[in-house]
Order: sequence, then structure tokens, then C-alpha cells
Amino acid sequence: MLQRLFATACLLAASGAMAAQPPQWLLDEIAFQTRDGGRWVASNARYRSDTERWEAYGVEWVAGPAGASMSGRLFGIADGKDSLPFWQFSQYWDPARGEVVVEQYGWSEVGIGTAWQEGEEIKMKQTFTSFDGKVRIVGHVSAAEGEDAYRTTSFSIDDGVWSVSRSYVWEHQAQDQPND
Repeated sequence: MLQRLFATACLLAASGAMAAQPPQWLLDEIAFQTRDGGRWVASNARYRSDTERWEAYGVEWVAGPAGASMSGRLFGIADGKDSLPFWQFSQYWDPARGEVVVEQYGWSEVGIGTAWQEGEEIKMKQTFTSFDGKVRIVGHVSAAEGEDAYRTTSFSIDDGVWSVSRSYVWEHQAQDQPND
């Protein structure tokens, strides 16, 4: 069995399918997102309604080993209090595939896809499958707006056409460091 795995890895490496090192843009993005506690908050004033009571949304990111991956959670904020997570995320470099993998899982569906850089933007495309078997394709585009903010725009993707769903500006919320 080990011989077969080694042979497969050698074939992938010889074919160029393996890229051992993650791209610098990913390492930079992970460092940006996870710094000082990795907490970012976006106002939800534009989308707030009787059925969507959250004043803001928050996301917290934690860097993985060697800074080549990160995991996070997305939650609502109302009356200054965080909700339980709506979504949990993983983003990492897959050297066998030679691409950035994005995984997202929530209360009733799972999204799996890839991320890449185009110019100053980072784009993601994921296929979401709900527990009842429904499938949808979603895109996200993010770009820094200075040192302490970035914008994300989400899209529904139908027949290859990206249609805007929502856009948020996320502001960095540095966490207090413990006193020694």
C-alpha cells in the first residue's frame, strides 16, 4: 500500500500536478485575516429586517500550522453579544491539487470549492449542498480597503453568470492582549 501511495505521489510530482509551496498571496491573506485575534465585524444595517435581526456580523480567523491554512467562524451580533456560529470555515493549500481549497459548513449545508487571486481581488467559487440534497453555486470576491478593512461581495452563480447577492465592509477589531 505504501509503495502505491509513493508511486502515485511520484507520478503527480512528475506531471506537475503537485505544487509543494502555497502561493504568496495566500500566505499574505492568512497573515492579514488572522492578525491581532483575527476578529472582523461588518454592519448589517443595509440588510436588517424583521426576519434578520442581526445588527452586524462577525468573523474570527485562526492561522493553522506554518501559516499556510486558517479556520474560522461566522456569527451574528445583536445587543453587543455574539451568537453561536452560523458557519465554520477552513481554507488551505492542497499541494496535490495545486490549489487553495475552501470548505464551509453550517447548520444545514456544506460548501466546498477553491480560491484564487485575480489582480488585487481574491475570488472563491463553492458548490453548496444542503442536507435535503439541493445544490447551489456561490461565489465570493474580496479585496482589501486599507490596512484595517476589506470588502466582500457574494454572488449566486447560474449557468456561469455571477449575480450580486450582498456586499459587506469588514473592519478589523484588534483583541486585547493579556497583560504580563
